[in-house]
Amino acid sequence: EGCHGPGKAHVDGGGDVTKIVNFENLSTEEASKRCLSCHATEHEQGNFPRSAHFSAGVGCTSCHSPHKAWSQKALLIAKQPQLCYECHTVQRAEFDRPYRHRVNQGLITCNDCHNVHGRTRTSQLRASAEQDQVCFKCHRDKKGPFVFEHLPVKTEGCSSCHTPHGSTNPRLLKVAQVNQLCLQCHTLALSNVPSQPPIGPAHSQDQKYQACTMCHAFIHGSNFSEVFFKP
Repeated sequence: EGCHGPGKAHVDGGGDVTKIVNFENLSTEEASKRCLSCHATEHEQGNFPRSAHFSAGVGCTSCHSPHKAWSQKALLIAKQPQLCYECHTVQRAEFDRPYRHRVNQGLITCNDCHNVHGRTRTSQLRASAEQDQVCFKCHRDKKGPFVFEHLPVKTEGCSSCHTPHGSTNPRLLKVAQVNQLCLQCHTLALSNVPSQPPIGPAHSQDQKYQACTMCHAFIHGSNFSEVFFKP
């Protein structure tokens, strides 16, 4: 029968036309369930019924078409990232910022970092080969393991300091001044809390010292310096 039910030959032979499945007459959920009757066994699409897209009413035919596809691969109805931008307008604006991942230039795609069919991770993020943060697929030098680790890298992840899509600040940082970013955690107010990181520097925070990474150059982790002075 295939995904459309009894074929045209059945109709010509006097079959019941109402038994032919027309996807245009199905709800998004019904159409997706019919697609998943075959594709749910595949790793890529297996989590789709539990995905954010499915919960928001986005179905298989919202992005794919077996007859009107833009490309043979994945049968997408439009090219990435324009297809994703039809809904994700905030992210579209982020990729227009001065410092951004080059998605609009075609260097990477949304699908490289996100599994649009659903993942157990936040924002449907993929993982590296070691099932670690997806950022480490490209930024291998930041992964480690390191003898001295910067705690946010392992706990909160890269997005604790960086905005992954785009930023008005170099290196996709959340704030313009590096010291202001560091002092969000390294403050005197938290100095008596054992679980908190070390307090901020005692030296002046004037222009010369506003970039903490001028001294703490290996801030993602180090094998020789617990304050990240050396690699």
